[in-house]
Amino acid sequence: MNMIFRVIRMNKILVLSLFVMSLTGCVSPTADMLNNNYTSIVPSDNFLKGYWTGNNGPYLVTYKFNGDGTGLACSSYLDKNTLEKIKINGGVIYTQNGLKQTIVKSTEEDLILNVKYMGSTTFKYKPDTDLNNASPYCEKNL
Repeated sequence: MNMIFRVIRMNKILVLSLFVMSLTGCVSPTADMLNNNYTSIVPSDNFLKGYWTGNNGPYLVTYKFNGDGTGLACSSYLDKNTLEKIKINGGVIYTQNGLKQTIVKSTEEDLILNVKYMGSTTFKYKPDTDLNNASPYCEKNL
């Protein structure tokens, strides 16, 4: 009987170890969301202006940058639509829900953002002055 319990216990440890190892390299957004400091961020980066659209996985995302370090982030996927305020400081875009994206590259034609929550995945955005590439929800609400 003891042998059966030992095998079951070893299997649980093995499964738990594999789960923990599978998370290596991924950072959870939970810590940033629980320690949300959006209201204390002072916008300072004013080099981004206008509308930029790209895909974050299945989400179609459009940013509206006001040129003063503030703006809006709008995303759509199926029936999930969001519109949030953003602030930019120190090359980081902070959303009102506490999530962060780091600006990797910003030119007149390309905006590349790094999302640490997804294994340091980068997403590319293009200028979208007329909101031709934005989702209908974002086109209407931006």
